[in-house]
Amino acid sequence: MREFYMRHRNSIIMFLNIMIISLGVFAKDTKFIIIGILLAALSFYVISLEKKAEEQKAREKAERKALRNAEKFRNRGKKKKKKSKKRK
Repeated sequence: MREFYMRHRNSIIMFLNIMIISLGVFAKDTKFIIIGILLAALSFYVISLEKKAEEQKAREKAERKALRNAEKFRNRGKKKKKKSKKRK
């Protein structure tokens, strides 16, 4: 259930906002219409911020992975020198 909500939460939130607006239209109450429009605008803003944050997180993860792969590639040909022990 949680996975379903997390996958479709933006659609669910917008559906609820539309329900509030339609309730205001049918009840002929402007308060509900205004509240629904404000909530819809706020929802669009939050959704856009979440998408930007996810893109930034994915970009940073890709950069870290590329740096790790580059480091592995550089170190691949090098052999570690063994310390020679002095005999007494």
